[in-house]
Amino acid sequence: MKRLLITVVITLIGFNAEAKTVYVNNTMGDDRFTGEREDFDVVEAGPVRTIKRATELARLGDTISLADTGVPYQECVSLTNKNASGINAEFPFILEGNGASLDGRVTVEHEKWEHFKEIYKNVKDNPPEYQGDIFRLHVAKYYPNAVCYCMLFVDAMPIQNKSAEPMESPVGQLNELDAALFEGYLYFRPEKGKTPEDYKLEITALRTGITLNHVDHVVIRNLIVQGFQMDGVSLANSATNVVIEQCTIRGNARAGMAVGWGSDVKASRILMCANAFSEVLTLPYSRVKIEKSRLSGDYGKPWIDQSGTEHGSAALFSNNGKWITPAELTPDLSPLPEAQDAAKEFEDNGDDDADTADDSNKDNANDDVFDLGDDSDNGAAKDDSEKDDDFGFGDDDADSGADDSNNDASADDNPFAAEDDNNDAAKDDSEDDSDNPFDLE
Repeated sequence: MKRLLITVVITLIGFNAEAKTVYVNNTMGDDRFTGEREDFDVVEAGPVRTIKRATELARLGDTISLADTGVPYQECVSLTNKNASGINAEFPFILEGNGASLDGRVTVEHEKWEHFKEIYKNVKDNPPEYQGDIFRLHVAKYYPNAVCYCMLFVDAMPIQNKSAEPMESPVGQLNELDAALFEGYLYFRPEKGKTPEDYKLEITALRTGITLNHVDHVVIRNLIVQGFQMDGVSLANSATNVVIEQCTIRGNARAGMAVGWGSDVKASRILMCANAFSEVLTLPYSRVKIEKSRLSGDYGKPWIDQSGTEHGSAALFSNNGKWITPAELTPDLSPLPEAQDAAKEFEDNGDDDADTADDSNKDNANDDVFDLGDDSDNGAAKDDSEKDDDFGFGDDDADSGADDSNNDASADDNPFAAEDDNNDAAKDDSEDDSDNPFDLE
């Protein structure tokens, strides 16, 4: 037994020495490089350009590190099988975002929008005052993957689709700056006297931000995931011992995070908002534990739980040391944080982050992200939660967030406005969208 233990320890030490980091830079990298270096001192060893290429180069227990270039990574990420797994909790596979954005939106050319007037006037059920104000995009023709779920962004702000009774058109219910997806078309009503050419119009086109299949011991952190046609993060099948921390997941056309079919995840310090169907969607045979996070529920539900109770399914949420079920969770409609992403919010409270990291390691050491511990653990969680004064959690935080919002909100009352050192310059340029974290430019 002693000899076996020594062998295992030597194997782990050897593994740790071999684990590497693959660097990605989407503005200066090249997929012909090896990704071994973050810099370009040895050109051929410099960063690769795409996350897809990094996943091809990565192996068991490696780290993929993204450069935050200010330009979103516009691709779908697939983490699948052994090469995208860790060996255990001590040596996980890591996707390190470093504050970068993963974005699934595309800009819709103005000529793809058609005036709905000639067709619209023949629809008897629609009131005449709307005639001529409606435009539509043939999603089924131009973006066939987005037919089931699609969200429109107007000047980088997400628009929640109007809904109607089954088989009934919602088009007649559109007010200014409303949108609706119906029978393969996306309908949009601009402000009076304007046309689609007066806006920057984008839709969620790429399917899923990050998909995890048949992986084990994966950590995703410090990343913004937004604008995807289905889910921001999908633990689709047998993704186990997954940890997601310090991420912002927002503006996706179905769910911020979907978990199902033998998958389990522990998430902490997550901000989820403006996801159309739900912030979190749990499917059968899934286990999800979320703490010290904010599930806004401003567009869809905070959490839709379809996991049931079969085969150990579980769904738990906590911000104050008390664990509750999704059914007990209510929307948090207090002003959204001003910071552009959750990682920047949480890094201001370094001591608390260190405690969280220690707690995470303790949980992972048992290879069970759902080990809630005893009452003393819950008490520790409560003590930690009291430090989260600036993150919009709880009643006190909501008041603090409101005060910050009144002081720092942008001129167009954008709830997604981010703190910006160049606010004065932004105010001088009415075309500058730098305060909008959804803006790609």
